[in-house]
Amino acid sequence: MTAGARLTQLEGADIGALSPGQAARALRDVAVVRGKADQWEAAITRRVRELHEAGQSAPAADALTRSSNRSRRSAQQTEQRAAALGEIPGLEAALGKGQVGVEHADAVAAAAGRLDGEQRSELFAQDELLTELAASSSPETFRRWLNRTVDAITADDGLERAAQQEAEVTASIKRND
Repeated sequence: MTAGARLTQLEGADIGALSPGQAARALRDVAVVRGKADQWEAAITRRVRELHEAGQSAPAADALTRSSNRSRRSAQQTEQRAAALGEIPGLEAALGKGQVGVEHADAVAAAAGRLDGEQRSELFAQDELLTELAASSSPETFRRWLNRTVDAITADDGLERAAQQEAEVTASIKRND
């Protein structure tokens, strides 16, 4: 059943008369409709970003803020989510089917934000695995797995980071008279 058909069914439902089984199915329908709306929002956000890069539109976060009455922070998070989903088509498709939630996509966007370009590509190359794990785990469990994955991807950078920190260390001595 399509998200549109599910929405139509939900609109016609007598919520007060739902049995426990019907309520569970209705919640599943809501998850599919919400996931499809989130998928559309991501695609549209990427398009607005393209238009902005071509000089034909305001930045995507500005457009989201104005058109959907949300905070700047929420709009920026949506823009980051859209960018990550654009790199992971399997996860975006799963979102549109209600198989994963927006929290899963946000976890990927946050993980990607901790990586440089090459490392991000390494993460995004795991589309199938990311999608499978997101669909089979809670957002919290998925986020923990992503954190371990990011740590593994950046493990060889540990010495380089330690050297940067060492170079940035300064000391000052003050004398109190």
